[in-house]
Amino acid sequence: MKLRRLLGLVAAILSLSFLFVQPTSAAETHAPAPALVEDPAGVLRLPEGLKYKEIVDWSAWLDWGLARGVDLQKPDMNVYIPLKTPLPDGTVGYLFTNHETNNKMGGVTRVALDRSFNMLGEPMIVLANLSKPCSGNLTPWGTILVGEESVDGYVWEIEPLSGSARPVKGLGRYAHETGVVDPHTGEVWSTDDANDPAKGRGAIYKFTPDSYGDLSSGKLYALDAANRRWIPIDNPELATAEAKAKGATFYVKPEDAEFGPDGRVYLSISETDQDGLHWGRVISVHPKSLQVKDFAVGSQDGLNMPDNLAFDSKGRLYIVEDSNFTNQVWVAERSGRIRLFADLVSGEVSGPWFTPDFKAMILSLQTPHHKTVVITGFDKK
Repeated sequence: MKLRRLLGLVAAILSLSFLFVQPTSAAETHAPAPALVEDPAGVLRLPEGLKYKEIVDWSAWLDWGLARGVDLQKPDMNVYIPLKTPLPDGTVGYLFTNHETNNKMGGVTRVALDRSFNMLGEPMIVLANLSKPCSGNLTPWGTILVGEESVDGYVWEIEPLSGSARPVKGLGRYAHETGVVDPHTGEVWSTDDANDPAKGRGAIYKFTPDSYGDLSSGKLYALDAANRRWIPIDNPELATAEAKAKGATFYVKPEDAEFGPDGRVYLSISETDQDGLHWGRVISVHPKSLQVKDFAVGSQDGLNMPDNLAFDSKGRLYIVEDSNFTNQVWVAERSGRIRLFADLVSGEVSGPWFTPDFKAMILSLQTPHHKTVVITGFDKK
């Protein structure tokens, strides 16, 4: 009796797990949208209990930035690094922001923040002369990776405090959307956001360093998802052509990537095809078996052209859209079921970043806002 009862319990758990982890229709994958509170400023609608405030209005610093060789109009990725000891002026952390401008006018800024997310002093240009610095991430060893989203772009590694930076040439030369590190192996995953049909779709790459935490040397690979293998790339400067010739899997606009609490890497594929159907999806890849699964699937019910990603403390994945229509933020439960989180009334939202205590999320609001904001109240939800 005990054995039968145990087997029945196991079967029930497996059945329930299957039901929630593998949704099969839009009705099962999209939860009812919560009521969002109207914003008096007409900028960002949020759930009740959350509020946002402006950290930086980059349009006020436009001339300042141009005089230093950086166009500040398109804030994108954000990385917030707290200080172990606050400074005498009240600085408790630094916010690093990418400015996604082409023609080598892009760059990375640093602003000092106090405990209330007020900017102290003026911004600092950390790195200039970049072409479309888009997304990236913080490495386990404390540096920042920044991807240049141009056909001849590199991933750059920045030392946050000194501001020294260098291109990680071993990661290849192509339109890098991002670079994210596997915390267990030190390997860097990157996506080729090739959005020009004439140049083909973009592949997913992995750079294996010779030594953990040292990206000066190593080997580049491209993912062949169909055969669950990594294809070695011999010439990183011509990574796209070599990956295509050797049979790598090419996706339509692969965008951001994040490692999840389950050890899998999650990647947003912004479009479904190249014929006008844009919904897109978020996939997950097991770093060892290379098993690829659809995690959150876009549809007319929601999630159109997913872009940047961020996990919260409960393992929920926040997904921002890069659409030509509305640009919203969705949150996916671990099951892949999504619900609407926020709505940007106009323009593109990007660069979601949670503070280490997960009480606040920093976001960039691109044209026409040119702002970086912080959303607070997560600790009260």
